[in-house]
Amino acid sequence: MRVPYHFIAMALAAVCITPSLSSPFLPGLPRQASDHGLDHGSNHRVNRGVNRGVDHGVDGGFDHAVTTQKVVALTFDADMTLKMRDELKSGKVASWYNANVIAVLQRENIPATLFLTGLWIEAYPEITKQLSQNPLFELGNHSYSHGGFRSPCYGLPAVKKSNEGAEVERTDALLQKYAAAYKKYFRFPGLCFDADDVKRVEAENYTVINGDVEGGDGFEKYPAPIVANVVSHVRPGSIVVLHMHGGPNAPQTAMALPDIIKKLRAAGYAFVKVSDLLKLR
Repeated sequence: MRVPYHFIAMALAAVCITPSLSSPFLPGLPRQASDHGLDHGSNHRVNRGVNRGVDHGVDGGFDHAVTTQKVVALTFDADMTLKMRDELKSGKVASWYNANVIAVLQRENIPATLFLTGLWIEAYPEITKQLSQNPLFELGNHSYSHGGFRSPCYGLPAVKKSNEGAEVERTDALLQKYAAAYKKYFRFPGLCFDADDVKRVEAENYTVINGDVEGGDGFEKYPAPIVANVVSHVRPGSIVVLHMHGGPNAPQTAMALPDIIKKLRAAGYAFVKVSDLLKLR
């Protein structure tokens, strides 16, 4: 995901212990794959405020549709790492489901593509089922435990190459079990990957979905910067990356969403799902 704000470095050690969300980099650490600002599950956030389009350093994945039509796809990742799961079980975090994000989308009749981690599905099986039954939404795969497929990846624990297939397959099995329907779309945690990773995912009959606009909602305390990130960087055919797990990791997404929708509509944009953009390829 892309476009975060300032550096928040709180507990690097804790970050490296468990599959965190895509944690931003710290000065002196290399950036990989893309300029993500959402450190899902870790305590880091970066803010770069620029959308450089689709440069992940490797070929692979669908980032945006090449079109002159003013259409945009909002996507929301439901991240869950082992650390986040433990925080939920202990009561340290009340919920990793931001129901207000879904409520806004339903109220405004906005279609969206939702990428779920396997750990999140296990925590919220009934919600997964409900979301899959809603015609506004389509579900995709965001790995099982949100580890980095390419390392370093913003503090995320590295997924062993031998385990990459299992990260896809375990969540696929959960989607089969709990979702009424889902798409064979995969988004890499942190958008960290290399060409071989893409081949492994595609071998599971999945299409890799990235994004060219990062909302920067990770650890952002105010909605205005998130709105500015999205509205200023959307172009025809864009895929916007936001988050639906809420909690302390993405607390302002639902607050920013109404303004994002209002301003993009005023600019003449229509909202579609990723599956609609893929038809424009």
